[in-house]
Amino acid sequence: MNKGKDGKPINLNDKMKLLEGFEGIFDLLDEDLDEEGKKTGGKITDDRHEDNYELYNFLENELHRLTKAHSILTQKLDNLLQHSQADALSQVQLLKVKRAKIELTKKLSRPDSEALGELAMLWDGAFGPNA
Repeated sequence: MNKGKDGKPINLNDKMKLLEGFEGIFDLLDEDLDEEGKKTGGKITDDRHEDNYELYNFLENELHRLTKAHSILTQKLDNLLQHSQADALSQVQLLKVKRAKIELTKKLSRPDSEALGELAMLWDGAFGPNA
């Protein structure tokens, strides 16, 4: 059985489970055939070298993206939960809504308000002398 850096035995089944989903990438890296299907003897052709660079670049970018996502989900999200600003922001929004309602009520209750005129016309049409 293989041993790790700390001297403890390594369970290869666990290691293989961690690598699930990357079989296609390993096949690209381990392939010994060129485009015509000839064996290259294990050496990397020029085209293959460029493919490996693109694959390496993709993996580096993916690692960087996943590191950022991990950072957000572990550190920043925990900080947001501990120091939430939701209550303060909702109080500010409730105050703005209350002010808007007061202002709207003042504008609608003026005698020269178009909305009040429309409501009067509807009322008279439904319950007035001509109804």
